[in-house]
Amino acid sequence: MGKTTKSSALSARRAGRAVPFSLPKHIYLTDKQTLSQPPPPADGEPHLVLVFDKKTGGMVIKNSTSLVGVPVCEPLGLLKATKLSSAILRLMTLGPLLASLYSLHLSEPKGMQPIKVSMKPAARLFLSEKEKRQVERCFPGSTIVDTLVPKGKSILFYGWFAPNTDPERVGTPYLAPAFGNLGSLVGWKIRRVGITHTEKTTIGYVDTAAHNDEFAAWNDPDGIQRLADACSECDVDYAETLTMLENPEAYAADTKMFALQKLYSDAREDFSRPKDSIKPVVVSQLIDQTCPRSGSLRPTITDVDLIPYSWAVLPHRSKPIYVGLYFVFRPDALAEEVSEVLRVIDQRLQEMSLGILREGSDGTFWVLKNEELILRHRQACGLPPDFVFSDWVRS
Repeated sequence: MGKTTKSSALSARRAGRAVPFSLPKHIYLTDKQTLSQPPPPADGEPHLVLVFDKKTGGMVIKNSTSLVGVPVCEPLGLLKATKLSSAILRLMTLGPLLASLYSLHLSEPKGMQPIKVSMKPAARLFLSEKEKRQVERCFPGSTIVDTLVPKGKSILFYGWFAPNTDPERVGTPYLAPAFGNLGSLVGWKIRRVGITHTEKTTIGYVDTAAHNDEFAAWNDPDGIQRLADACSECDVDYAETLTMLENPEAYAADTKMFALQKLYSDAREDFSRPKDSIKPVVVSQLIDQTCPRSGSLRPTITDVDLIPYSWAVLPHRSKPIYVGLYFVFRPDALAEEVSEVLRVIDQRLQEMSLGILREGSDGTFWVLKNEELILRHRQACGLPPDFVFSDWVRS
């Protein structure tokens, strides 16, 4: 069966690096910073100079600030020794990560295209946000850093796809960074779009016996090439059919989960700009203060945060993205009184630049920033397909 070709628009939107990338020759580690250039001499910061060793796959200390002749009994000398000791302790945490980044960059599958896909990262790396930013600055434009050290709100990570394959079709194979059974050896592994229940992905390849080992270490170029060839040769239609026959319940669950992940990941990606989100607490307080404390004009307020009911769709501790909130009055509220309250709310929203006021086609009143995006992602916002906005003024 033929392969599906993805559109050039999809490739332009979701693939490739933002800037040209080259591996740093050295990494400079101080007690608080990870740098790709030496610290300014004026700073006098004690530091380690690290290089990647291709033979062992680890980071090696090439040089370090000397402590010879440092009077450790004096405050400045003691401070220098303490800072260098702290840099060495940081190396214990960052060393394996840096080694993995170099290993994966040097073994990146040739001829395959990095495209964002909803999946779990290769490993959970417990770095502070400050450390993550430092590593990103050392490897600017790196798709591998984006995948191995994910940003807080991201649920999309890079997978490496063969040309002329469809990254949005369930079952399409791709290569992703992975760790060996012992967790110490980094390399590449075949995954399939949207498939989580089935670990084995050999079905559908031209020669299944040749692809039983789906992990290839970074220093095994022949193994990585075999996996890349397996992705290119996979008949997704055939593999999909066999998966459905072998475990229809798991396949149905994976397909449903993939659809939800794509639904929310696309919406959250589009709403990633702060200017498209509202401040729900401030807006709620404004509405509360404008409306009477009791009676028919006391509204019920609900925020829309792009968090699904099932937490399995998003990574643990994913932060809400508040795209808007809506409120409704009791049915016995008088139209004239509602209009006056809405007029005051609208005026105060504009004065404080908190959003715009709209009326939904279901009778709700909304405060939002980007009407177009909410309509584009109706389902992720919990809205029916025919939902539209109009001016809030009642006729």
